[in-house]
Amino acid sequence: FTRGSLRELDDTDAFLDDLRNRAAGVSGVEQVELTPIRRITVGGVVSLVGSLVLVGYVFSLAADWDQIWDAFTTADLSYVPPILVLALVPYLSGALSMMGAVPIDLRYFRTTAVMFGQSYLNRFTPANSGGMAMRVRYLQLEGLDGAVSATAIGLTSAASGVAQGAMILLFLFWGGASDRLSDFEMPDVGGIVIAILAIGAVATAVLLASSWGREQAIPWVTQVVGRIGTTTAGLATDPSKMSQLFGGAILGKFANIGAFWLSMLAFGVDISFPKAGAMYIIATTIGSAVPTPGGVGGVEAALTAALIAYGVDNATAAAIVLFFRTLTFWLP
Repeated sequence: FTRGSLRELDDTDAFLDDLRNRAAGVSGVEQVELTPIRRITVGGVVSLVGSLVLVGYVFSLAADWDQIWDAFTTADLSYVPPILVLALVPYLSGALSMMGAVPIDLRYFRTTAVMFGQSYLNRFTPANSGGMAMRVRYLQLEGLDGAVSATAIGLTSAASGVAQGAMILLFLFWGGASDRLSDFEMPDVGGIVIAILAIGAVATAVLLASSWGREQAIPWVTQVVGRIGTTTAGLATDPSKMSQLFGGAILGKFANIGAFWLSMLAFGVDISFPKAGAMYIIATTIGSAVPTPGGVGGVEAALTAALIAYGVDNATAAAIVLFFRTLTFWLP
């Protein structure tokens, strides 16, 4: 009851400070300045791990920089123009996906410009928070209320997640059927899935056991899921919207895979497209879990590890990833 009453106050900290000072005055105790508390949070731990991954990747580049640069200079620059074209596709397809997530008609070129803007913000804000905020504001300026705008952004993220899962299955089967992936090994997917499920189960149990989870988090999640369900049900009756939503998400991922494949060919690494797709989609799924802006560090480390696992030497693998990320991530 007391905690619930405190949450209803406009300024809880000021109220507690005043209460503490009055209690000290009544009891004759000298007022003391409280020591600031720095709590260990899940977000802080995850950010620390992400920072360590980034620092480790930077140090690994610095240690072998001479060899990496020598490998980098061997790139066939004739592959640069098609890679640059493919680097633009995710922005164009992202605009399509966003247009498919809202019940109104958005202007395509303006939405594409917003995709460039939000991508720029995501280079400096973790978990794509800056880009999400920009897209929500854009939809509000186009006439949608805040709840519908936030739901639309959540829907595009959900569509991207569905596309990512579908691409993993597609390229694992495609690569297995056409190339057997015999000389390429990634971490045990079954073990990864089990670990993710175990972490999710523990997090859910902790959430349900806490008063904050029951009173704040669960109602909020239920409300958001309900909004997404309502919006999806409305959009599902419009085939053109659904094709934009999911088609845009899938097209952007194919473009990134194509750019990664061409980057390998530029360094003379002969590999089939389905195998390149399997490497890219699994590596980026793992690497994007690092909570740095744009997955910087985690994605590079995962892609480099995937190439090394395929049999590419360390310097060439790092050069390929540096070449690919420079053209598709930093240059736009």
